[in-house]
Amino acid sequence: MRGLPGTPRAAAAFLLCGLVAAWGTGCRSIQNPPPPQDGGFVAMPLDDAAVRRAGAHAWYATAAGAEREADFAAACDAYRRALALDPGSSRAALGAASMLVRLHREREALELAEDFLAGHPDSDRVLGWLGQYYATNDEPGRARELLERLVALDPATESNWMLLSAAAAAEHGDSPTDDAAVAAVQAVLDRGIAAAPPALDLHRLAARIQLARLDALGAGREEDARRSLDAAIAHLRIATEAEPGDGAPWIGLGSLYLRAGNPAEALTCFEEALKLRPDDSALRERILLTRFRIAGAGGGDAAEAPLPEAPDAATCVRQGRLYLKNRLPDEAEAQFRRATELDPGYPDGWLCLAALQYRDDPAEAAETLRLAAAHLPDDPGIIEMLAGFTLALDRPSEAIALFERAAELHERAAGDDGGDDDVAPLSASFCNNYALALTRVRRLDEAAGWLVRGMEAEPDLHLRYIALALDRYSSRTQRRNVLSVLRRADKLTGHENAALSIAQAALLMDAADAPGAVRAFRRAFDTMEKHPFEKARNQTPRTLYWYGVALEGAGERDASLDVLRRCLELDPDFAEALNHLAYVWAEAGENLDEALDYSLRSLAGDPDNAAYLDTLGWIHYQMGNIPEAVRHLHRAARLRPGDETITDHLREALSRAEALGLELPEGVPAATPAPDSAGPLSGEEDGDGDGGLFGFPDAEDELLDDL
Repeated sequence: MRGLPGTPRAAAAFLLCGLVAAWGTGCRSIQNPPPPQDGGFVAMPLDDAAVRRAGAHAWYATAAGAEREADFAAACDAYRRALALDPGSSRAALGAASMLVRLHREREALELAEDFLAGHPDSDRVLGWLGQYYATNDEPGRARELLERLVALDPATESNWMLLSAAAAAEHGDSPTDDAAVAAVQAVLDRGIAAAPPALDLHRLAARIQLARLDALGAGREEDARRSLDAAIAHLRIATEAEPGDGAPWIGLGSLYLRAGNPAEALTCFEEALKLRPDDSALRERILLTRFRIAGAGGGDAAEAPLPEAPDAATCVRQGRLYLKNRLPDEAEAQFRRATELDPGYPDGWLCLAALQYRDDPAEAAETLRLAAAHLPDDPGIIEMLAGFTLALDRPSEAIALFERAAELHERAAGDDGGDDDVAPLSASFCNNYALALTRVRRLDEAAGWLVRGMEAEPDLHLRYIALALDRYSSRTQRRNVLSVLRRADKLTGHENAALSIAQAALLMDAADAPGAVRAFRRAFDTMEKHPFEKARNQTPRTLYWYGVALEGAGERDASLDVLRRCLELDPDFAEALNHLAYVWAEAGENLDEALDYSLRSLAGDPDNAAYLDTLGWIHYQMGNIPEAVRHLHRAARLRPGDETITDHLREALSRAEALGLELPEGVPAATPAPDSAGPLSGEEDGDGDGGLFGFPDAEDELLDDL
């Protein structure tokens, strides 16, 4: 008799494998039949075997009742009594063994089962029970021996092969990365697949084993990983084609094909699944993504085989967004339009359609939203977008009426949900657009009020407001209006706001009002000194740089140099400040060695910047290095032809070289281009910061982001 480790794991295995049946409740003995009554019958006498069987059944019922009451000792005793009456019953033997496991008497349980098997070597139930026990209790050799006997007795039952495969895995350490273990398990499954067709569960198990191996393999075993993936696909394909179920197996198989880099087969699988689950919107999106992947690899047009029509508007919108993300705007527009047809009361269809149309035809987009508003007159999102598009068409008064309506609808909805005292705030974008419309018609106090309201949700909203206002309204009058709105907003905030003061300085610099910009900057820096949070938020190297530029423009040279040095203390590699200080010193003919160092540092990160090259050339000119000066100034003039400052510097350097009889660097002509030579104006080509925060060249100015 083999040793038996009595562990909880063994107990669990026995309990899972125990075969217990209930034959009624409460019957503990078989009574003698009653005497015959008038008109009745006389029972025939029972033979001894029938009496024993009846007694065994009675004990089964007793055992089942005791089990239900968790009286495992009584149940074990009843099963033993049943086994004594019916010695060939595997049911009684395994019932008793299972109860012994419950009582933590594993050794007795194993002895009982082994003794029964010795007398009944063809008992498939006991073979399976013992085989599973040994496989889970570190005796894989004995388990393999018993389970081989089991599959020989009953090769057509798939579960027997599964037990044998588990024993084979345990025999090799049960590691998915062990080649010998995987090969042994696969060999058992291959035998089972041949012996128990169609063996779909065995195919699925084989696929899971190969995928577990695939996930466990590390780097350097790509060939093995590929073989495991191919094997998993082959097994799962057989099972899926035979039993597609609700389509989920096709989806799993398609995912494996994608993992294998075969999107065409994956697409076939997903389309098979769609036949079984036509309303699955996530599956539709997966099909579209797979088509896009095939098209991206040069395998055809992602839109050439359209999907079956989507069942609802929401699915149309999701599909349209996928088309749009993959640069198929025509297909996206068709999906959005169909969403509006399927459900005119679904706002997302209208919103997406109008947003797509706006790129090419803002008027068409606005018309789409007017149609949407006819179906959804109380939808604030529709009215808000229509207001924004109307403003973009430069119809500010009409836009304002729509914004007022949208605000009313927003607040009504918030009141319905939470009461008048719990009105949800409007979005910052809404407030910004409303403020822009009000600015356009010079309702400046109202514009400031909406801007401040939006800044409660998005503190830097004023930057977006400024950028969009100057992008749309370029006249000096409108720029003054924007500045006036900022001043009013500064008063409305109820506290000192450094960011708004800096923004005002930006607009004043843009208007060439350096003294006014300096006053605004000083207000900002006074606020920062009083409020550490404002300082941490707003005192950036770029803010200090432009403050220094403003001071210089206002004639405060010493203060400008001090501020620029503070900028470099915050960021020693801030190129614009390095170049500006270097140029100021070069112009004055002082600190030329330090100026040269600063100039070279500014060029380190931007070697083709014409303004920086001009500074370097002028420093060399002041130091008397005329050939070097000519070389750098000539390159700057080629990068930015037509810049008067660079042209003047180059002309002066060439004149000095000629007067001194110096040889010019190779490739440098003796003449300079005229100041009005064709070419971009200063600051238009190399983005050196001349437009900067205070030029607002577009709505995405880098310097705005810095603020």
